[in-house]
Amino acid sequence: WNIRNHHKTITFYKELIEANPEVARTYLYLLDNLIADHRTKEATEYLEKYAQLEGHMEFQVPVYEGRIALAEHNVALADEKFAELERRFPDVATTAFELANYYADKCEYEKAIAYYERSFELDKKEQKRPVYTDALWAIEMIYEIQGKYEDAVQTCDRLLAHLESEFSFTEGEPVREVTETKQRLLELMRR
Repeated sequence: WNIRNHHKTITFYKELIEANPEVARTYLYLLDNLIADHRTKEATEYLEKYAQLEGHMEFQVPVYEGRIALAEHNVALADEKFAELERRFPDVATTAFELANYYADKCEYEKAIAYYERSFELDKKEQKRPVYTDALWAIEMIYEIQGKYEDAVQTCDRLLAHLESEFSFTEGEPVREVTETKQRLLELMRR
């Protein structure tokens, strides 16, 4: 416990919030660490403060309520909060991404993949630029976890195509990372 807990990081973010209470993003970083340590009472208190901030991201409130419920092993309440998220913010890429993350956390991989795909498509539809690769990377990781290496390789090909079309990357670190991942997966397929 003493090695894996986030006590020092939590202390850092609490001090940062005390010095800059108006910076909403800092609350989310703190919440992530509190939830990781199952310090849900504190997380609830900071989420309430976050929800009162001007300019906070309203969709994050049910996301963190759901994450807190899951950390308390209240899956039914967590499911309710994420259903609320989907009802309140339908057809929004960030909603689909958060739902995908939730299902990935629960190891409900098929649902997670479907929501990551939806997030990626909604990002393109919303014409936000650039359209990031996070959803595709998550899909690749899930396929690898499942041992579906061929699907993971195909997702690497999608990543490479997207890096070129969206960012004009044909070389450099992002391309190298995908290429190395693809090569490693191909080697796993040969075993």
